[in-house]
Amino acid sequence: MAANQLKDVIKKNIKRGQMDLIKPHTTGIFLLFLLILLLGVGTSTAQALTHPCLLFNNITETPGYQHRTESPWSSWESSIISFADSVLSKDFSDPNWEAGSKATAARTLALAYQITGIITYAEKAKEALLNMDIGDFSYLGGRESALEKYSLCYDWMQPYLNSTEDETIRDKLATLADEVYYELNKGGADLESVYFTTIHAPGYSAMGIAGCVLSDYTNPNNLSLNSTPSDWYKVGTEYLFVNDSLHNWNKSLINMTFDSSGKYTQGRYKFYFIDDFLWWFQVYSHFNNENIFDVYPIAMKAVTSELWDSLPNRYSANYGTYGQVKVDYHRGIINLLDDNYKKYMLTHDDIIENSELLPYVKSEDSAEISLLYLIYNNYSTIPRENPSWTSHFDPTSFYQVFRGSWQNDSDWLSLITWPEGFETTSNR
Repeated sequence: MAANQLKDVIKKNIKRGQMDLIKPHTTGIFLLFLLILLLGVGTSTAQALTHPCLLFNNITETPGYQHRTESPWSSWESSIISFADSVLSKDFSDPNWEAGSKATAARTLALAYQITGIITYAEKAKEALLNMDIGDFSYLGGRESALEKYSLCYDWMQPYLNSTEDETIRDKLATLADEVYYELNKGGADLESVYFTTIHAPGYSAMGIAGCVLSDYTNPNNLSLNSTPSDWYKVGTEYLFVNDSLHNWNKSLINMTFDSSGKYTQGRYKFYFIDDFLWWFQVYSHFNNENIFDVYPIAMKAVTSELWDSLPNRYSANYGTYGQVKVDYHRGIINLLDDNYKKYMLTHDDIIENSELLPYVKSEDSAEISLLYLIYNNYSTIPRENPSWTSHFDPTSFYQVFRGSWQNDSDWLSLITWPEGFETTSNR
């Protein structure tokens, strides 16, 4: 019997009160063995992951690969390969190359390798991983974004690495994760400040992804780290969606800027971090083999609010920094929605993508094509429908919508209603 199996049996027996089945003269030996098992084996070993594991186990499973000769997947693949080709001549050891841009290039090279199997991409992606600690970040949130991208790059490249390279890169990635963990509250020195759009939303998402890809990391070289993969994973789950112990607001991070209906309080600044949410929601769901929306319903509300808060023509309504713009990032989570919401959000995105009512407005808030290539299926056979409900009233929300119908010429009115105790954490 494997140690983990035996440990489970012992725990169940203790819980069920079956310890009386142990004979008295064997009790001492058994308890000693139990102590070794629970304190020794249980904490000193970790089940090694088989990579890739974050978004797919084999690239041939992905919609992009399966539909690579069809539109739009063929154009997405072409763009991925084109960008990967453009960075093949770059030197990832160059300290003057902005570190965040290097991480984007690294992720794209790894994906290009997965798609094509071409060694040139693999060697360059490996070079990027080995030099991930070189260079400076020129913008807030750059380190957080880099952690997300290097985690994905490592997941896709790990089978190509030899054991020495793998160990070196895992240490570098763990060090980067530890730095991000520190930055979220300055190592416990700042429990108040939340820079949601630039640092914390991308940071908490990246923490979750790093916690998954390094869940088997045991710090074999005894690096001076102040956090562990289990800490990082907790940031991306419990702290993001339930209660954030890294700050003293006594609420989850997401509820610091989203109300309970999923409406974002800071207008178009949602564009700053929405891609980070999409990547993390997909990673969580595949890695854990459970839909994140079932576990944390606020996650779904946060990425589908445009269905009910948009104008009759589907352009975004004025609120804070929002004007009439096209928002259609929902294709980045369509596969996680139930059958009804698939119909609703596909309808919304199709309408807004094809609308020329405001000809100078582009679909700027769209999901990254690298993610779409990996998760967006062929939904041509799914009927497009509008919800049976029209208006949206929620006593816990600050934003109410009166909608006459789903027609473009519908009467429409939004109303701000501040629930007691509600805060936006923003002057906007």
